[in-house]
Amino acid sequence: MESPVKVLFLTSCVRGGGPGWSLFYLLKYLDRSAVDPTVVLPAAGVLAGRLESIQVRYRICPQLPERLYTLRFARAGRVRYLLSALWNFVDGCRAFVALVRFIRAEKFHLIYCNNMLVKAIGAFAGQVTGTPVILHCRNIHDSFLRRTLLVQIARLPAVRRVVCISQAAEGPYRFSGKTTVVPNGVDLSEYHPERVTGRLRAELGLGEEDIIVGYLGRIVPWKGLDVLIDAARIVLQQRRGVQFCIVGENPVGATRDLGAEYRQRAVGHGISDHVHFLGFREDVRPYLRDFNLLALPSKEPEPFGRVNIEAMAMGVPVIATAHGGPAEIIEDGVDSFLVPPKDPEALARKILWLISDLEACRAFGARARKKVCERFDAAKVAGRIEGVIGEATERRR
Repeated sequence: MESPVKVLFLTSCVRGGGPGWSLFYLLKYLDRSAVDPTVVLPAAGVLAGRLESIQVRYRICPQLPERLYTLRFARAGRVRYLLSALWNFVDGCRAFVALVRFIRAEKFHLIYCNNMLVKAIGAFAGQVTGTPVILHCRNIHDSFLRRTLLVQIARLPAVRRVVCISQAAEGPYRFSGKTTVVPNGVDLSEYHPERVTGRLRAELGLGEEDIIVGYLGRIVPWKGLDVLIDAARIVLQQRRGVQFCIVGENPVGATRDLGAEYRQRAVGHGISDHVHFLGFREDVRPYLRDFNLLALPSKEPEPFGRVNIEAMAMGVPVIATAHGGPAEIIEDGVDSFLVPPKDPEALARKILWLISDLEACRAFGARARKKVCERFDAAKVAGRIEGVIGEATERRR
């Protein structure tokens, strides 16, 4: 039997998020007799502890970019921005040199770039060392400059495969003949409604009869929390007992406190006592468990929308906008629902319709979990990625 493929996984995600958790569950279910993984990341964060729990080696490289742009000074200013850009570039070069040395010393068979910020460094390191590279595309690239740059990186001979989490994310890479669509997976043993105890109702002093519409994710403009709060105002005009719970926070390094702006929006609508901002939660399952439904009103197309399959795995139906990845996950009116983007009235109508019959709501949730078990099981997804790794290294078991 051949020895395992030594794979270096590069990631800039240290706090989890969609790319971070997707990588964790991939590593959890990879066949270690086929793949021997090592992870390089910029800081320990949340992810390092989870990697230790599944006995995956990792190495910290502080120069690896964690964010697209890092301001290196306490105060902003044109000169400080330019100096920060130069500092970031120097750090990127240092990370590249360290990575090339590490690859040569450890004799890795493959470099696996988990997300956008590590693609350039990983692909060029593969080109220099003669190591095959896989790019995992987890974004929809709307910027012409960024899209052009990443497509040119995908053209490099060292890049053997481009794994895309959805057809929506595949778009600019489709020309290359290197793409394969593999959706994110969810751990069905962890995300199981009968194995998780809810925490949210007790935390807020709510009873089982209270209806909870939840949101889970980063607080960023394109996620559409303003649409959700506007929809909440319409819903509460007809059903005062509904609670809207937002689990998430502003991204690290954000220069704008959107959370505070959205709180003020709820105050302006006179519904602040029904809109709860809960902040970041490392384990979201006890909160999902208490949701009656999840709303994901993204104004721009989601590349995938990992929270959709997490909620559906917990038996929670989803109302998401009808573009991007969610439109590929959800069968509208069968296992969950799709609504037009930027339309609070449509979102409110669907929420009101769904919560008007909680038995029907639970039936949608059961069908949602059934779909996730069939199509988005993390163990099956890991098996598909193993096949891609085998193709990229020309090693088939």
